[in-house]
Amino acid sequence: MKRNYSKGLLAILAFLGCGVAQQAWADKVVTSTADSPKWFQIVAKRETRLMTDNGVGQNMTGAVSTTDPAENNKWRFEQNTDGTWVIVSQKGDYIDPASLKSLGDTYGNSAFQTVSTKPSKGWTINETASGSDYYTIASGNAQLHQGNNGTSYCIINYGGGSNTSDEGCLFTFKEYSIRNIAQAAYDASIEGTNPGQISADARAAFKAVLNKTDATESELEAALATFKAALVKVEANKLYYIVSGPSVNYCQDKYMYSPGSGQQSKFGSKVSAPTYAWTFTDAGDGKFYMQNYGTKQYLNTTSNKNTTMAETASTKYTIESLGKGAFNIKPEGNNPLHAQNDNSVIVVWAGGLNTASAWKLVEVPKSDRTAPTTFSGVTGYSGTQTYMPGQKDQVLMKFVASVTPGWTDDNFTANSVTLNLGATKATDLESVKVYTSANDDFVSNGQRSATLVGTASAITDNVVTVKFTDGVTFKENQRFYVTADIKSDATVGNKFDVAITGFTYNNDQTATITSGNPEGQGVIYKVQSAPFQPYDLGSHYWRIPAMVVLHHQKGENASKNGRVVTMADNRFDHNGDLPSHIDVYERHSDDNGATWSTHKMVVGTDADHALVGGGHGFGDVSLVECASGKIVAIMVGGPGYFQSTPSNPIVPTIITSTDGGDTWSTPRTLTDELYKTTYNEGAVQGSFAGSGRGLMLQRQKDEQLNGRIMFAMSHRFANNNVQEYIIYSDDEGNTWKFSTQSAYSGGDESKLVELADGTVMISVRQGGQRGYNKSTDGGVTWGTQAKWADISGCACNADILYVNKHVMLHSYPNNGSRKNLTIKASFDDGKSWSNPYVVCAPGASYSTMDVTKDGDIAIFYEDNACSTGFVLNYVVLPTSFIYKGNLSQEAFKSVQASAQVILDKGAGYETIETAKAGEFSKASVDALKSLLPTAEELAKMSDDEIDALCPRVEAAIAAVLSTTCIVDGQSNETTYTISSFENIDNAAPKYMLKNATAGNAADCEWSLVPSTTTIGQVYIQEKGETNYLNRSGNTLVATATPQPWNIVKGDGQYWHFKSTVSGSTYLVVNLTNGTFNYWRDMAGSATWSTKFVLNAVGTITAIDGVDVVTPAEPTRYYDLQGRRVMNPTKGIFITNTGRKVIK
Repeated sequence: MKRNYSKGLLAILAFLGCGVAQQAWADKVVTSTADSPKWFQIVAKRETRLMTDNGVGQNMTGAVSTTDPAENNKWRFEQNTDGTWVIVSQKGDYIDPASLKSLGDTYGNSAFQTVSTKPSKGWTINETASGSDYYTIASGNAQLHQGNNGTSYCIINYGGGSNTSDEGCLFTFKEYSIRNIAQAAYDASIEGTNPGQISADARAAFKAVLNKTDATESELEAALATFKAALVKVEANKLYYIVSGPSVNYCQDKYMYSPGSGQQSKFGSKVSAPTYAWTFTDAGDGKFYMQNYGTKQYLNTTSNKNTTMAETASTKYTIESLGKGAFNIKPEGNNPLHAQNDNSVIVVWAGGLNTASAWKLVEVPKSDRTAPTTFSGVTGYSGTQTYMPGQKDQVLMKFVASVTPGWTDDNFTANSVTLNLGATKATDLESVKVYTSANDDFVSNGQRSATLVGTASAITDNVVTVKFTDGVTFKENQRFYVTADIKSDATVGNKFDVAITGFTYNNDQTATITSGNPEGQGVIYKVQSAPFQPYDLGSHYWRIPAMVVLHHQKGENASKNGRVVTMADNRFDHNGDLPSHIDVYERHSDDNGATWSTHKMVVGTDADHALVGGGHGFGDVSLVECASGKIVAIMVGGPGYFQSTPSNPIVPTIITSTDGGDTWSTPRTLTDELYKTTYNEGAVQGSFAGSGRGLMLQRQKDEQLNGRIMFAMSHRFANNNVQEYIIYSDDEGNTWKFSTQSAYSGGDESKLVELADGTVMISVRQGGQRGYNKSTDGGVTWGTQAKWADISGCACNADILYVNKHVMLHSYPNNGSRKNLTIKASFDDGKSWSNPYVVCAPGASYSTMDVTKDGDIAIFYEDNACSTGFVLNYVVLPTSFIYKGNLSQEAFKSVQASAQVILDKGAGYETIETAKAGEFSKASVDALKSLLPTAEELAKMSDDEIDALCPRVEAAIAAVLSTTCIVDGQSNETTYTISSFENIDNAAPKYMLKNATAGNAADCEWSLVPSTTTIGQVYIQEKGETNYLNRSGNTLVATATPQPWNIVKGDGQYWHFKSTVSGSTYLVVNLTNGTFNYWRDMAGSATWSTKFVLNAVGTITAIDGVDVVTPAEPTRYYDLQGRRVMNPTKGIFITNTGRKVIK
């Protein structure tokens, strides 16, 4: 140890277990033996917790002591010859630097466990800074660290042996002596008359003994015993306020109260009301039941660390003093009651002084027991957000008439409520009803748990007043639901934005309204239903929606195309992830979600559990349909994701169906496939697939890859390094492989989509901007990961969907928390996202999407806008909710318009010999015409059929344009020399040379290549070369880049060449020097001519009547195949005048 004493020992280990900083002591930490021990408490800076030995082989923890220090938190030190220290508890157990046990948590923490024999290595104890009174305790890279509540306050190995900044790594020492214990008890005491406090006289008498420097241990022990006996005790059946403190800011001095029957207890600012008062009823063995004075109900704890108010008592509590007049209120076998920041509710969680687990008991004064009960007003809350025509009793909103409880027994009578429906069309509703209910879920176990109190029929206007038939009498908070019956002919897309504008009670009293127009608005959809919802099969919690719409069923199953197959986790009443007990259930619909098959458990039998080591959990399902129609569902079972190791693994599991989801195979595990694959990152510790919907490839350039099915899995490696790997199968799930590299580093619960060109894209869950990456080889290798600026929110499961070649959709909570479920569209293959459409503004979480048989969008998502657990909500919406028009049909109509321009030009030429300039071949025109559907046929085609037809029609148009006759009677294989029409410098015409200048040699041939995209345009290409005439500025150039021209027939036997760039001017040649330039019109001038001659020198199929050259000097000769002959000798030739010549 750097210093063998502590100048100001900071600890509170008195019999009160004081968990606050105290005056420093100057006791020395010295070496001692078992025969002559000197005991110390090792006190962490974090919450001044006491290092505690829980027995050999058990995790060490930091405890808040509530009695005199026990043997398991007293320690002595033995100094080794090398200066290191052995640390031994009073139980005789040693702290061994090498004795660690993994906690199996997200961060890979390991806890120290004591051993029964002296370890081979000792500990180095160093003061962090001179005079700091805090020390690190390390041995090599091992370092003692006081964990927080996330590690259940275990003593873990953290800090690397040298961390001096983390408060968990800092400890001080307090020598155990009766004087120290007595002094700590005095320092932690508070004068007063409430439990845990002490009278001024008793405190002064105790102080007098402490002030005696010569007081013996016997005197101190006797004084301490007297002092403890004088502390005010909790008395049964007395009325107390339970007040948070000394605590943390959000709950300091807040009061625990009961919000009503069956509700979770809460905390808030003081109200002098009986629901804020509590009594402690004797439960025997020094324990109590806790009863709320206002509701007469008991505070019980639940299995998921929550609390609830109930008619009967089932939880016993121990009141353990923390000092400073504060207590832990500990349910039997559990952590103490704790004020949770989220929702201001009471849960159970570890903690001592200065945490939200510290409470003071304050006797309710008589002066507080006179406050009357008053009516506070009305507060509105969101209703359900999705409806469909013909539905009954759909919740538009709920509201609570709030009563501030007093000590008088007053009643209130509600008379009416006035609403503004905020409807697009109020007459979409048949009636508006109001119900009362004690239940936070309007529907429970398939039955409405509510009482109808008023109805408004024949809705004609947005302003509606519902009168309560007999009045509604209440004395505590009263919950109301506003529902509507929606007409069967209600318009899909119409909306409701309901607000409370008035509430009357006690005949003529008007209530104050808060949040009268709550978050969100309801929309009428094509279909809305809930395949899984709270209390189905008696289970409160259903989660994790998975869905696939069938499109590939064949043979006897072909009639099942369009069926919607869904699965979900049945999480019973715990709502926890694995390894909790979870069964997987399936339901399907053959009428697009209007009705559903019965709930069917597909995984969850004892035999299924045996496959994953006897655990009770399976969950996180993802579904995909194969090309044959086979359905594959992947999930995981066994231990939790972060608890998984190769020796105790979470297990990927698949089931399949070959009859459209009617029946399912027994589960098959993929343990070897996952854990025996070699990865760049080392051994995988656990993995699971992103729930919802997988992917089948259908648009791959390598056709062998079409039909491949795949899912994205989140592989966890050492140090919780999470990588997204792709599991895929090329034989419909019989065998599986993994991508050769990670698709994305970080994030999890990813989804896959295939773009129109076959690119596979992954969308990755992470906080903030959502991540993505691309693969061009069917998901095996991946590019550079990136993030979308247009999709940002909380870390939550979402989905990405290919609708057609024009649009993709992405669902996600567009918020920092799980709410505001939004769908965005991308019209550029995911480069950008726009057109946000909000499905559910209030609470919403996981989602998955698919395209229905009618081309609409189905979204299946977790909805808790108006429920205590998730409603797994199924909604069908037309694409027009997100973007206007049918993009496939619009794209085809554009192509069709181009085709019609061609058809309007006539039937086309039969043979090239009869063709006129601008005509197309009849055969190509007929082929194009045969592809075009009638208006009736087009209306019946699916988007995919239209998208498949588009490129065929575009190719046919290109084929037609390629047959364009440029020169009457000349095929497009004809080559030409190009010369000026007039003589240059009064000598002779000049020819277009290959460098785009004018010269005397007629040795460069050019072909006229029709544009396959624009009617009438041609490219002028040098024969056999990739060399084209182009305009560059005011000059003519020859380059490798094609540039289109318009070739215009003149009045004589000449042509005009019109450029399509830089103002579309005409090529001109200078009649004096033969240079080229451009003219604004085809008239030219006396100096500049726009006239050029096409001299056909290539193959001509019909020479007679060819009007391509002008009879100018010198005469040009052609053989009978149309080829130019420069010096004709013997034979028959054709001249440019059209005459036959025999030489």
